[in-house]
Amino acid sequence: MKFLLLFFSLLLTLQAESLESLVKKAYANDPTLKMLHEEAALAEEEVGLSDIWENPMLKLGLGDIRLDDPADRSLEPMQTQFVAVSQKIPLSDKFALAREIAQTKAHRTALKAEVRKRQILSKISKRLYAMAIIDRRLKLLAENRVNLRQIRRLFKGYQASEDLVLEAGQSLLLLKTKEAMLQSKKAALRAEIEGYTLHELSSVDVPLIPQPHEAFYDKAHPLLRLYREDIAIAKKKIALAKAKERPDITVGAGYYQRVDREDYLSVSVAIPLQIHGKEKLQTQKAKVLLSYQKARLAEIENRFASKVKVTGIEMRRHRQNYRLYQKRIIPLQKRISWYLKAKNRSGALDLSRLVASYNRVISLEERALDELSGYFTNYATLRYYQ
Repeated sequence: MKFLLLFFSLLLTLQAESLESLVKKAYANDPTLKMLHEEAALAEEEVGLSDIWENPMLKLGLGDIRLDDPADRSLEPMQTQFVAVSQKIPLSDKFALAREIAQTKAHRTALKAEVRKRQILSKISKRLYAMAIIDRRLKLLAENRVNLRQIRRLFKGYQASEDLVLEAGQSLLLLKTKEAMLQSKKAALRAEIEGYTLHELSSVDVPLIPQPHEAFYDKAHPLLRLYREDIAIAKKKIALAKAKERPDITVGAGYYQRVDREDYLSVSVAIPLQIHGKEKLQTQKAKVLLSYQKARLAEIENRFASKVKVTGIEMRRHRQNYRLYQKRIIPLQKRISWYLKAKNRSGALDLSRLVASYNRVISLEERALDELSGYFTNYATLRYYQ
């Protein structure tokens, strides 16, 4: 029988998913990542469109149509039939700059996907650790239930007052509500993880051993690189705005035909007159945008540094407190309970004090789990930045 229990326990362990496997599933199935993949394809199409010239214009027409005889085209020299073609020709390298901007924007989409992956890693980690700690709380709750039932039997055996027996029974009922709350919270966390992976979550095995961890942020974090790409785009937009200060020209050529007269060709060049200064204002606007993007990068770097520093401080505090509970506080309280139990057997101690000591052990173990939860919550947060 023991062999079978060991076998099934080992089988469940082998079937349990790891954090890494869940994260890989999320990378493959997350709806937001799929959307960003389509956005990347769209951005590549924009790159192909960015440096294509405007289409030429074809113009067909009749000149000097006489109202008294519209069909007769031989009445006077100005009556012509013509076909003309015009093409806008850039005098600057703005199409090359537009292509560079489009390529940078396409790269931004890839960086957005990397940011999303970091978010997924952090959020799944946080939820998995929370689920694992809930399992520990449920185990502790089961121990508490056994303890309360023993206390109730002791009260009855020692013929304690009825109110103490009733209070023990009430505490058992309250444990049921706490268990239902924990199970509901665990189910909600499971559903949130499945929202990333689009797969039903089986058992998960994550270690809950707090380790010393250096708090720092990745200087090449995709979000920071995203902001740096915005700066690069802003610089190119300045160059593009300056290029647009040199206007495009439109070149046209036409073939004109007249009845009983010689045909002739015409050539034209059209140049916009930039008399309102709009192009200069666009250049100035692009320069202001560059200053804004630089300030935005400085702000996010400062926010990263501050968040990581605070997270590191909280992690160290929770880890130290958890170790203190595990190594000293809880063992000391158990030792106190052992002494009180010995006194109770000799009849030199009020039973209620022994009960309070047992409850104190459970309370301290719950506080230790609070510290463990705080550590892994901050650890999961830090994984986004590293």
